[in-house]
Amino acid sequence: MAIDHFKLRQLFGEFYKSNNHVEVPSIPLVPKDDPTTLFTGSGMQQLVPYLLGEVHPLGTRLYDFQRCFRSQDIDEIGDNRHILLFEMIGNWSLGDYFKKEQLQWLFRFLVNQLHLDPHKLYVTAFKGEDGLPQDTESIEIWKQEFAKVGITADIGNHIYLYDATKNWWSRAGVPSNMPAGEPGGPDSEIFYEFTKPAMRIIADHLKASVFLIKDGVLPSNKEQGYVLRRLLRRLTVKLRKLLGKLPSPDEVTAVAEKVLELYDGVYFNPVEDKKLIGPVIADEIKKFNASLEKGLKEIAKIEKIDGKIAFDLYQSYGMPVEISRELFLEKGQEIDLATFLEAFTKHRDLSRSASAGKFKGGLADSSEQTIKYHTATHLLHQALFDVLGKDVRQEGSNITGERLRFDFYHTQKPTDEELKKIAGVVNEKITQALPVEFKLIPKLEAETLGAKSFFREKYPDMVKVYFIGTYSKEFCGGPHVKNTSEIGSFTIMKCEKIGNNLFRIYAK
Repeated sequence: MAIDHFKLRQLFGEFYKSNNHVEVPSIPLVPKDDPTTLFTGSGMQQLVPYLLGEVHPLGTRLYDFQRCFRSQDIDEIGDNRHILLFEMIGNWSLGDYFKKEQLQWLFRFLVNQLHLDPHKLYVTAFKGEDGLPQDTESIEIWKQEFAKVGITADIGNHIYLYDATKNWWSRAGVPSNMPAGEPGGPDSEIFYEFTKPAMRIIADHLKASVFLIKDGVLPSNKEQGYVLRRLLRRLTVKLRKLLGKLPSPDEVTAVAEKVLELYDGVYFNPVEDKKLIGPVIADEIKKFNASLEKGLKEIAKIEKIDGKIAFDLYQSYGMPVEISRELFLEKGQEIDLATFLEAFTKHRDLSRSASAGKFKGGLADSSEQTIKYHTATHLLHQALFDVLGKDVRQEGSNITGERLRFDFYHTQKPTDEELKKIAGVVNEKITQALPVEFKLIPKLEAETLGAKSFFREKYPDMVKVYFIGTYSKEFCGGPHVKNTSEIGSFTIMKCEKIGNNLFRIYAK
């Protein structure tokens, strides 16, 4: 039974609503106010405070459709189960039900609602290690569910056991990496037997690129922008091999528009979004095509490639090492594998580390200074609105213990005089020692009050709004200081243009 994206969403939502679940809106691919991770990598990410005990305004049974991006899997793209951009559909229990209901509901949804062949379903569970017991409860539940459809399942037959690197969920990874208080535990997964598609890399990378651009990421040489640039360049190389020539920017953007159409009404408005996304993709493809042509001419002159030459090509022509490796193999040239793989592995590991989380384990930075900067962004947001006008719109933020970064939309770059005035307003509110507090209120009421929100994010019917005196009202999950006097002082270090009518302020 073939099921399209919208039908799958409908069936999943109806199934879990019938089991008393409420939908939680998806958050952006680039998490707002979270400097610890480059991308939203799971449906769990926005729910961590509630898994740790905070009361969720929508109740104890939740489900979501969360768009996710996992660039640490990039080297596996093209096989039968790895993708970069995907929508994680999940249901969540906050101290309500546990394994029995969870696994039974999942199995029955796949078999009874989606009509998947149970003979092609395979499950995994935690085998136990380092004093942690085997997940025997999940194993027994799976045996019972398979038996109900006439399949005798056992370990090694539809049920497989793995260690903590495969069957343990935690933001920090395996148990030994988990700090005190970190949520985590053994997990159980279910797989469907697919065969391998030849164009998966191109389709995957282009789809992921479209979603990243929609969420405000632009090609660059660092952080999220570097990942986007890497995807667009790799799919260009793959298209060149498939087509026998370098793809034109128009050919790539035409395919990108199909992604917009596929998710029309869910994540995209094709008419409006292609005006933003198409030019970004076309510009990057055009620049890389020119660079790639020069690089290919250089490769043709070289008989033996080593790691140093590979990195020279990367620095000169912008070709990531794995792309260079693919081109070398295509040419049938002799490769000095020892030095090449050493350089390649180092590059890959650095890339994966950056993608998995900029701080150890991807843990949230809740230091005192970071919380001060977080609260200061609320004052900055309102001050920008007051000084520059009502067209100001937040596009994102990144906060560390060293500085805050705030991205916003405006028709023109603020002048030095305007920036001075903005900083003055923020410092005035700091010295006024305004109280900072939050309220859980209906979304419609918050909007009526004029509370500012991050326009790329969807919010539930009940929302948390932080009030800074009577000056600032904003949708936010925290954390914040209790009084603006705790912030200390505020200085804008620089303001730069990062895109069409997009600007970035650095402050501390």
